[in-house]
Amino acid sequence: MLKLLSVTILMALALVPADAQEPNPSIAAPATDAVAERVKVYYGGPEVILPELLPPPESLKHDDECVRELKGYVKLSLLVDSEGRPRNVTFNRPQGNELDQLALLAAEADRFKPGTLNGVPVASAIIIEMRLHGCVVSTKDSPGNNRLALKFRNLPDQKIDTAPEAEDEVTLTPDGIQKVERVGGKVLPPKAILKPDAGYSDYARRKKIEGDCIVVLTIDVHGLPQNVHVTRGLEPGLDDKAISAVRHYRFQPATLDGMPVPVVVSAEVRFRLY
Repeated sequence: MLKLLSVTILMALALVPADAQEPNPSIAAPATDAVAERVKVYYGGPEVILPELLPPPESLKHDDECVRELKGYVKLSLLVDSEGRPRNVTFNRPQGNELDQLALLAAEADRFKPGTLNGVPVASAIIIEMRLHGCVVSTKDSPGNNRLALKFRNLPDQKIDTAPEAEDEVTLTPDGIQKVERVGGKVLPPKAILKPDAGYSDYARRKKIEGDCIVVLTIDVHGLPQNVHVTRGLEPGLDDKAISAVRHYRFQPATLDGMPVPVVVSAEVRFRLY
């Protein structure tokens, strides 16, 4: 069970994978020079034509030998700006595993024919359902160390749908690192949408250890947990279980004027034997 306890300010963080031992995406999304800007948001309707997805780059697909294959569906919510760029990409229906990172990578590489209102390009809210076929491959980094990386086995199959109407105006996310904000005032808190239970370690079960483990994490602009670490533990096995569970949590991110922003929170992972 997750309970948000506190929010703190830390230095701004790069959006990197939370788990250094898990496979990382190996394809960089193209730079767009997108800046933060306040825009009116349009939703599907009689006068609004939804954005049209352009063919994805073939460079996303790789034929490397897989250590492990990944298949599944992920739904994302996003805005397509008036230039056809994806902005404010968040989870609608995540998987809680590496497929979520692949979905974000695919969305950020996507380009669109923008939505229009009476023929004029506008910022449009959409939902994309992705059927993903990924691959965990073994590679070496520049020093020659073995590492695991995530790649696409096939190009994602993507379907666009109308997003439910929400805010009339939002601030679009800029490129690059964003300041970590404090929840309060105009900064609305994140909301957990996927919280897998933490398992018990064999040692803790035998010793009937119960209690609460306090974990600190950054929730990034997409709703992914980053930099997860224990600040008050129970025993090493349970601490590892708490970290593993929290790394698979997914959130609707904190927002400032409708723009997703990173925040740092403390979370309580409760261990009870019943």
